[in-house]
Amino acid sequence: QNWRTFNDFFSRRLKDENSRPVAAPNDDSVVVAGADSKPQGLWRVDDNSDIVHERPVVIKSKIYNSIRTLLGGGSYLDAFAGGWMTHSYLNESDYHRYHFPVSGVVREAEVVRQDADGGGITVWDQDEGKYILQDQNPGWQSLETRGRVIVETGDYGLVAVMPIGMALVSSVNFEPSIHPGA
Repeated sequence: QNWRTFNDFFSRRLKDENSRPVAAPNDDSVVVAGADSKPQGLWRVDDNSDIVHERPVVIKSKIYNSIRTLLGGGSYLDAFAGGWMTHSYLNESDYHRYHFPVSGVVREAEVVRQDADGGGITVWDQDEGKYILQDQNPGWQSLETRGRVIVETGDYGLVAVMPIGMALVSSVNFEPSIHPGA
């Protein structure tokens, strides 16, 4: 009786906005965290839209070498050439509600459906200081649907925000207000 839909039950708005304060909410030069998550790394993107790295960049159970592949389509496949990519991981117990890390105008918003090839488990690697996928003995398959939202900022160009679902709840849903023209 308290929830009209499963989404109402599963995701809730914060009761107190001060429980997740935003640093410098009126300063567009500050990029804030898009979710309660642990940073996994920062990688340069070369002029061919390839991710510059010494070893593969693993996001969920996929290996990404190219921003084009990560974006999964759309009008901005080469817009991030010469830029930067970062990845943050939300654990099961983290607050799963995404927020925009920058202010601006939404130019594109789409759900990209993709399955996970291997499955596996993600564990914290103390030496690396980040989560690592262990998929040597995958015991399951999952979908890893991801969202792609392209935001045009006033002073800093384009920013892509990409929530990625995983495991039992592997969907990504957008509020209707974030779609271009909404």
